[in-house]
Amino acid sequence: MSNATATGGGMHLVMFPFLAFSHITLFVQLARKLIATNGGVRVTLMSASANVSRVQAMLGSSTVAIAQLRLPRVSGLPDDTESTVDVSTDGAELLKVVVDGTRPQVDALLVELRPDAILFDFATPDTTTTL
Repeated sequence: MSNATATGGGMHLVMFPFLAFSHITLFVQLARKLIATNGGVRVTLMSASANVSRVQAMLGSSTVAIAQLRLPRVSGLPDDTESTVDVSTDGAELLKVVVDGTRPQVDALLVELRPDAILFDFATPDTTTTL
């Protein structure tokens, strides 16, 4: 039984775009269209805490929920780095490590939210295992 059936509501999608506003903007547009087209779809978008106000501004009056992620600190990145806007090209590469470091939070949120589907546009290698 899907989560939608179990809760009596519509389909619940969780979206997790990469920490670049070119990615986030496209996910926000998709979320707004899905909600407008089919009122039974619920969307939760995951993003870094510092990005939330900008994401809310893009969403307008949309009913998309935002799950805030606390980004781990990575050597070589300024402490306030929350998206590619905050860094150079080299720093953007380090953001991949940051995204990988959110895995425990994302796992916990997915257990809590129990979505029917997860949409993401970027995958990082698991740096904790060896091939």
